[in-house]
Order: sequence, then structure tokens, then C-alpha cells
Amino acid sequence: MDGRTQVWNIGYQRQTIESLLVQLRGAHIQQLIDVRESGGSRRSEFCRRPLANSMKTAGIRYLHRPDAGNPFRQDPTAGLDGYRAHVDARPQLIDALAALVRNHRTALLCMCANRAGCHRGVLLEALEGRGFETIDLPAERQLSLL
Repeated sequence: MDGRTQVWNIGYQRQTIESLLVQLRGAHIQQLIDVRESGGSRRSEFCRRPLANSMKTAGIRYLHRPDAGNPFRQDPTAGLDGYRAHVDARPQLIDALAALVRNHRTALLCMCANRAGCHRGVLLEALEGRGFETIDLPAERQLSLL
């Protein structure tokens, strides 16, 4: 660690709620910011309200930031480039995330296991551009739902 504020990265794609909590506790996360636009999921335990309740029970602050969600997720022609332009045009979004991350050990969450093809990666890159250190919670610790 080099003194920069850290922000963690996690997706629930290959997780159970229990494995997610193990990873968050293992990293001593105090705050989880859900960056999905709708906060909905096909897996009920990851819908906004049940997820918030699980975090509350675990002593982790939960925030849903729908403004950080990807309005282009259904548009394959826009992809991450469209989302990147969306974020670039809204510096106040990164300002708000940076302010939230500065005071708590925070993880950003959405569904995707890998940030490389996910809008969460764009947000993390923007935070890195502001001097934050981003840490991916280890994929090898994620449990398969097979």
C-alpha cells in the first residue's frame, strides 16, 4: 500500500450471499456501494432490499447508487464506450463516489465477476484517475454455483 485511499471491487456472478459476505468481512469492508442501475437480480438474495438486509445484519453499510448504473447495458452498440462517455460527461458522479469511498473501507458491487467487461471497471478506472488504489477481491475465492 502506498498511502492512497483504497476501493475494493467485487461481483456476485459466481457467488452465494454467504461467499460474498466472507469476502467482504475478510477485506474488512465497512461499506458496499451497489452500482447497478435497477438493483434487481434474477437471484433474489442479490435484489436491492434482501442484499441491503444481509449487509445490515453483517454490520456493513449498504448504499444503492442507481446513477452509477449502466443505462447502455441493453444496447450492444454502445457498450462500455457509451458508458465511459456517459461517466466522462458526469464528473459529479465520480465526485460523489470518491467522497463516499474516502471515509470508509468500501467495495463497489454489481453482477459481473470480471470488471474488465463491466461498467464497474469504468467507474474504478475513473477513481484510479483521481488517485485511488483499486483492489479486486480474489476471483479464486469466489464460489461456483454449479
